Amino acid sequence: MALTDKCTKPDDILEECRKLFEAKNKEKGDGYKRGGEIIKALFPNGIHLRGKDSLNIYNNLIHIIDCLSRITNILSISQEQLNYELSEGIDQTAVDLTVYSAMLVSLLRLKDINKSAE
Repeated sequence: MALTDKCTKPDDILEECRKLFEAKNKEKGDGYKRGGEIIKALFPNGIHLRGKDSLNIYNNLIHIIDCLSRITNILSISQEQLNYELSEGIDQTAVDLTVYSAMLVSLLRLKDINKSAE
């Protein structure tokens, strides 16, 4: 049963979510457990976020890191482990990375515009 089948029982919904997690986690790996380690490596002296502009930039950076983590995980597993029905694959992940990068440029430019208007 797919998530789109609209089951209504909480137990069935949780089972669907478990199956989806297991399938997607093969591709994405345990990136959610490594995020702190990656951020610490990128910002060894800590990070100081002040105001919504900095928070928006940081939020976007998290998405970029997630894409990079997903690509490295896909490259490190065998093709037999991928669930092609659910797989986003490297191509789609690279597209996502491009979109997040463009969003980051936009946020950085808006921050500069806002800064010069002050």
